[in-house]
Amino acid sequence: MVKVKYTDLLDYIVRLLKEAKEMDPTGFISLTAFLNLVKYKHSFNEALEIGKYLETVGWAKASYLIGDVRLQITTGGIIYIESKGGEFEVAYNQYIDDVLKDYSADSAPFIKLLNEHNSIDPKATIVTLIDTIEKKMLEAKMNEDVIKDIQVIKIEISKTQPDLRMIENKLNVLTSFNQISDEISQLKDYVQIHQHF
Repeated sequence: MVKVKYTDLLDYIVRLLKEAKEMDPTGFISLTAFLNLVKYKHSFNEALEIGKYLETVGWAKASYLIGDVRLQITTGGIIYIESKGGEFEVAYNQYIDDVLKDYSADSAPFIKLLNEHNSIDPKATIVTLIDTIEKKMLEAKMNEDVIKDIQVIKIEISKTQPDLRMIENKLNVLTSFNQISDEISQLKDYVQIHQHF
């Protein structure tokens, strides 16, 4: 991971959004794919906060999905980035070059690499987390009904239109089990977003 100040990271995200708009004026970039590509350690909640911040300052529009935050630059974001000047462009290009060193030498330009990661199903991370929770539950020999609840959540998440209230209710019950409380809290971050937007 290339070390970067938080304010610079946000500026680089907006700069990338400008480049993405030049390639596809209607497209959105996956914030979680970007953060993963640059190996920035983050929680999903932090990705949500970044999306909300960029929206609040008027630099981006955000679309909140289960497991992802998709961003698109606004006019305000374009003006902001263009006002940063040449030194910023040099720093941004150096940052991207440093990030690309972690990938094969024949990697495509960063935006193309990011677009490949955009197509990854954001729910895959959630399903992996659910699998981890289920495994821990089985190892702890938890009640079979409780294990079935986590399996129901997995099925519901995989639907095109999951019943988020039902998922949240089941997660609230599962929070009381100490063996899996950290993972359930993490899973709740992914689901509760839709209750607030």
